[in-house]
Amino acid sequence: DASNPQALRISGTPLTAGTYTVTLRATDASGAWVNKTIYLVASANSAPTGIAPASSSYVIGRTFAWAQPLGAVFGDIDANIASVSATLADGSALPGWMSLETVYRADGPYLVLAGQSPDTVANNTIYSVKFTAVDALGLSGSTQMNVLFKVNSGPTATASIPDQRIFNNTLFQSTISLASLFSDVDGDALDYSMVLPQGSPLAGWLSYVVDREAGTITFSGMPVSTAAGLHAIELRAIDASGGSTGISFNFRMNSAPLYTGGADN
Repeated sequence: DASNPQALRISGTPLTAGTYTVTLRATDASGAWVNKTIYLVASANSAPTGIAPASSSYVIGRTFAWAQPLGAVFGDIDANIASVSATLADGSALPGWMSLETVYRADGPYLVLAGQSPDTVANNTIYSVKFTAVDALGLSGSTQMNVLFKVNSGPTATASIPDQRIFNNTLFQSTISLASLFSDVDGDALDYSMVLPQGSPLAGWLSYVVDREAGTITFSGMPVSTAAGLHAIELRAIDASGGSTGISFNFRMNSAPLYTGGADN
């Protein structure tokens, strides 16, 4: 190897599979020599093999992106996959709004199937997508994945919120876990709002803060004496398509105990 005098490079293109015995001889300036025998094993090229990906589902009308490492979709003992393409299972082209791209990331190549389904796609439509990998010597292998498109399912309430007991002119604070209150089968990140049941804004003395990192909502405030009584509140969860649901509960406001000026014991 001209680039490394300490290395010996053997190269070539085997025409048939088999084991080749090669004898190397090193000779010094005095003519003394020594032999070294090595064995080169040439194997026939193997076609890529498909690994069926799990089915995936997306909401009609939204952008979507399915991504998997190339090695999770195709195996190739020769590690010489040159390209991957996608069609529908019957060999026809993908819809114009769906495409496949090979993206190279720090941990290797990924297959990314992405797009945005139009609103005209019928609910529960399944596209069977066929991936075909071709190696450097032209051998190929395929695998399929079902992609389901369905209408949005709004969030659902999974628990109730107990009435919150508060006192007039007294600061209060209450924190509740959101994960225990709502779920969304589409896996949407939810937004939250608090309103009166008829949709009116909250009273000025009542506020709330959503902590997404902690997954909690905190109510706080200092009710005024004129707010005595039962205050019905609705906590609403809204998904990415505007689907929503709510949980109603009450702030039960009582008068704070009063000091009567009695003598201390």
